[in-house]
Amino acid sequence: MNNKSYNKLFFIVFLVFMLLAIISAYVGVLLIKEYNGVIFGSVLMLITIPFAVNFKKVKKVQILISVLNAIFTGLSISTFFVVKGYDSLTALLNLIYSGLISVVIYLMLVGYKKINILNNHKYIKLILNLSLFLGLIAFYIYGYIALNEPLFFSLSCLSVIAYGIYVVSLKKIKSKKQLFNNVCLSSYCIYIAVAIVVLIFLSEGEAAELGEMFAGDIDTNSKTKNKKTSLAAGTIVANEVVNDNKEKKQEEENEQKSE
Repeated sequence: MNNKSYNKLFFIVFLVFMLLAIISAYVGVLLIKEYNGVIFGSVLMLITIPFAVNFKKVKKVQILISVLNAIFTGLSISTFFVVKGYDSLTALLNLIYSGLISVVIYLMLVGYKKINILNNHKYIKLILNLSLFLGLIAFYIYGYIALNEPLFFSLSCLSVIAYGIYVVSLKKIKSKKQLFNNVCLSSYCIYIAVAIVVLIFLSEGEAAELGEMFAGDIDTNSKTKNKKTSLAAGTIVANEVVNDNKEKKQEEENEQKSE
């Protein structure tokens, strides 16, 4: 069987993975505090690696690990909403909206793959690949400018799932066992990529806060320096006035003595 026979199955895998991630992210916002989501998710993900390696020929184990990694991905996503202080409803609405957009992205990628297969000319494929790459860059630039922070973050995470499953669908599949092995491996890559996205978004916020603090310190220091400078200048002027007065008195005394 060729990959065309598994296209529907890949789409189902994508939907299930994304839904599990959204649900676990929502639960994580309700129950988990601070950075515990990404910490627990990472630790639990690492624990599953030996099972994935030792039971790679057992289809049910590969499916179970993929499901668990989808849940861990959602826990990692929840960290952003918890640390940033967004409520569970805001998180859920943004994730659902981003999920719908991610479905469209996945279907567009599948449609692009079909068009690319039909064009055997290498230059046409090069143009198609370049246009896809530039289109994705333009899409994310637009999202960064036009979308609010929680929506852009949600879309960034869920689109990673779409791309991850899409990349798996490009590989030649000979059996369902191989399909779920590839999906299991991809689930680890998806988790790592999403965790990186989470940390990037959180570090941007911290960097902005540090920048504001640094700017405030600079402003405070400049004000202090200005005050010191003005005080020093005032002291110099006062000393000059006193010296002038002394010189005048001495001149008057000298004139009186000469008379």
